[in-house]
Amino acid sequence: MQIQLNNISKRFKKHWIFKSINQEFIGPRNYGIIGDNGGGKSTLLKTIAGITSPTEGNLQYINSGKIIHLNNLFPFLAIVAPYMDLPNELSLKELFKFQQKFKKYHSNTNESIFFSSIQLENKEDEIVKNLSSGMKQRLKLGLALLSKSAVVLLDEPCSNLDKKGRELYKELLSKSKDKLIIIASNSNEDELFECETILNINDFKV
Repeated sequence: MQIQLNNISKRFKKHWIFKSINQEFIGPRNYGIIGDNGGGKSTLLKTIAGITSPTEGNLQYINSGKIIHLNNLFPFLAIVAPYMDLPNELSLKELFKFQQKFKKYHSNTNESIFFSSIQLENKEDEIVKNLSSGMKQRLKLGLALLSKSAVVLLDEPCSNLDKKGRELYKELLSKSKDKLIIIASNSNEDELFECETILNINDFKV
């Protein structure tokens, strides 16, 4: 999988968030995006995900030489971000099965392996809204990184994670060698674990 950013720029009113980003992401590989708080990292991830459109420039997803239209990204893409909510009224078991209807898990990931992998075994009957913030974050990471999605976008993925949770994140990341992963972070070493290339959004300010 490849993602090409061609002269991507984003403006809110008269303020340019970032300007003229030319970058190619090629998977499987891990990339980082760093920058100041409020500097545009989340906006860039949303642009890459097709959630928001660039003010200037364009982006392309290419899979096996074929361009994927942004309207058809869902089967290929997963995203974990603070603004992405979980269905609070479902139990964890129900959410696992609900997700499977839309996005398949790796072939060796059954229900038992899934909850064990995110250290939520014996929590399957809990309602999502009753989980702690750290448990919800582990659940989000599991749904993304244990899926078959070729591209995973992570926005400050260690948010709400304690030391044990950050170690779990690293373990999940280490097992996701088949994916193109892009991580937005405030230079957090745990979050940028195994990133081979890091893009500093501060380099694209005007």
